[in-house]
Amino acid sequence: MGDRLADLKRDYHGRLGLHGGVSVQNTLPRGTPEDVEDEVKKRVAAMAPGGGYILGTAHNVQADCPLENVDALMAAYRKHGRYWAT
Repeated sequence: MGDRLADLKRDYHGRLGLHGGVSVQNTLPRGTPEDVEDEVKKRVAAMAPGGGYILGTAHNVQADCPLENVDALMAAYRKHGRYWAT
């Protein structure tokens, strides 16, 4: 879905706000904490320019997600999630 978000942003910028994109099916339950941070960084890099994006997960974080990955998600939000729309 992450790649599709960038396409949606390109096609609908200024007419549609977007939210989410961090995978709760693959990255959070199956990835490493480093994978989680990398995905957050990718979402911000692709979606932040120009505004109109709310950083978040694609859906609710499920019970199969390791606590270490939830901690990594919150840390990555704090580290990479602030940006100025330009």
